[in-house]
Amino acid sequence: LQGWIVGDSAVILRSTNSGYTWTDQNSHTDISLYSITFGSQTEGWAVGDMGTILNTNNGGATWAPQISNTANTLQKIQFISPLIGWAVGAAGTILHTTDGGTTWQVQANNAVQTLYALSIVDANTVCVVGDLGTILTTTNGGATWSVQTYPTLDGFYGVVFIDHSRGWAVGDNGDII
Repeated sequence: LQGWIVGDSAVILRSTNSGYTWTDQNSHTDISLYSITFGSQTEGWAVGDMGTILNTNNGGATWAPQISNTANTLQKIQFISPLIGWAVGAAGTILHTTDGGTTWQVQANNAVQTLYALSIVDANTVCVVGDLGTILTTTNGGATWSVQTYPTLDGFYGVVFIDHSRGWAVGDNGDII
């Protein structure tokens, strides 16, 4: 099984044997990276500091920058196909693409907190979580976002939905909602 890891100093590591060994992939940047995802076997993206988005279209052999339209740190990226994806990060940043990252649109929302994770249910339905109990949802592809705040001063760092009505978010101090 294939696996990927990103990290400080622009590290991108790839394993093709379930993690027994890892090979360094040249990211051609010195920017710290925080998340990596693939929409297909060959098409992948990584995000990090200063609005960095990197793309590969050859399974990670080479990586090239994409224009993100933000200088904010991006914490998480996820795609549901080779064309449709979202990235989230500092200062309530939500980016969306429908063309594989050729263009990224900043999606307006009322959050100012850092956003750390997202779960894509389908091309229209997404849930995003972040600092201070922030929860954002859209059911129209991000044209509008509903903001909820769970009553905590803690952050949520992971979220997963298995369908339109069942999902979980996890955060500081063992919070699970």
